[in-house]
Amino acid sequence: GLLPYNDMTFKLIEVGMSFEAICLAFLLAQRFRKNEVEKEFALRSARIDSLTGLNNRRGFEHAAMPVWYQQLRSGHDMSVILLDIDLFKQINDRYGHVQGDEVLKSIAALLQHGARRSDVMARWGGEEFLLLLPDTNEEQAIRHAENLRTLVAQSRVDVGEGEIEFTASFGVCGTVDGQLFNKPLDAEDLERMIDAADKALYTVKNSGRNKVMPATQLLAST
Repeated sequence: GLLPYNDMTFKLIEVGMSFEAICLAFLLAQRFRKNEVEKEFALRSARIDSLTGLNNRRGFEHAAMPVWYQQLRSGHDMSVILLDIDLFKQINDRYGHVQGDEVLKSIAALLQHGARRSDVMARWGGEEFLLLLPDTNEEQAIRHAENLRTLVAQSRVDVGEGEIEFTASFGVCGTVDGQLFNKPLDAEDLERMIDAADKALYTVKNSGRNKVMPATQLLAST
C-alpha cells in the first residue's frame, strides 16, 4: 500500500513474480540433481565391495547380466573363473585381519591389472573372487587362470618384519564353440557355470590347492 497502483507498479509485480518463479525452478532443479547424485551414489555403494573396490554379489549380477544376454544373442563363447585364497584363515590368525585385508586387496589389484574392459569381476564372498570372461572359451580361460595362479604365487604382502606369501586355487567353467557341456547355452546357464566352477574349485581345495581345475575335467572323471 505504500506505492501507488498504476501500470508501472503492476508490471514491476509481474517482473518480480517471474524472477521468483525462475529462482524457485533453479533451486528445485539443483535439489533434484543433488537427490539423483545421492541416489546413484547409494546404489553404487550397495553394489561395490568397500574393501577391494570390486563388485559384490549384487553388483556382479547388475554388471554381468547385460554382458551375459549380449553373449547369448551373439552365440560367442563365455567362461567363468572362481578362485579362493588358500589357507586364508591361517593368514588372518597369524598376521591379523588388517594384513589379511591387504592380501585381499592385492588379489583384487592383480585381477584388475590383467582384466579387459568387458570382463566382470567380483568379490564373491570372504576370500572368494569371481570372473566372467566374455568371448573366452574354456581353454582360453584355463590359460588365464594359470597366469593368475602364477602371479598370485609370486605376490608378497609386506608386514614390516617380513612378507606374507600366499597361493590361490581356481575352478574354471567355459563353453566350447558356444556350447556348455555339449548343449546350447540358455538364459539360466550362468548360475550353472558358476556352480560347476565352484565344484571344480572344491576339488582343488581338497587335493593339494594352488592348482587350476576345469569343470570339464571334473565331469569326465565322475
